[in-house]
Amino acid sequence: MQEDFKFENTQGVEYKVFLRKPRKCEGICYNPMEQEPKIYINPKGSKGLLNTCIHEFCHAFFWDKTEAQVCKFSNTLSKFLYQQGWRRDIALAPRKPKTSRRKAK
Repeated sequence: MQEDFKFENTQGVEYKVFLRKPRKCEGICYNPMEQEPKIYINPKGSKGLLNTCIHEFCHAFFWDKTEAQVCKFSNTLSKFLYQQGWRRDIALAPRKPKTSRRKAK
């Protein structure tokens, strides 16, 4: 199992990142004013993991920016990185342990 990732934004707020699908979206960043702010990112998202990570981390650092501004930034940066050859290395991707299924009797 992969360890939790934690970081502090420029205001000193500590965030914890979870690679788990949030409800009804690819990623979500919670308000830095909450007790323990979190970011949830769908590791199997259809919109691209790189873009979603950039997008949600951008919210954590620039909470005051609009969704349109965050989208513009994350789309631009992820497009540039993708053009430069950045890809997810599947061999390094976290894997869930296989669970054995019992046959019904």
